[in-house]
Amino acid sequence: MEPGIGPGADQHITLPWLHWWETGGNLLLSGEERAEQAQAEAEQERDRAAQLAAKLRELGVDPKAVN
Repeated sequence: MEPGIGPGADQHITLPWLHWWETGGNLLLSGEERAEQAQAEAEQERDRAAQLAAKLRELGVDPKAVN
């Protein structure tokens, strides 16, 4: 792991922060950042599921009856 300075935010204030990167250059996220990312991904999946369910209903298929 490599330390470095990069943008970060806390309580809606963006400042330079100390971050850690893997040797391959990938930023290691903090626990809070991982939780925010997981929440955003879950929201995207819910939206996608809703879109697919709507498409099934358009096609005359009850999404709750499909297993």
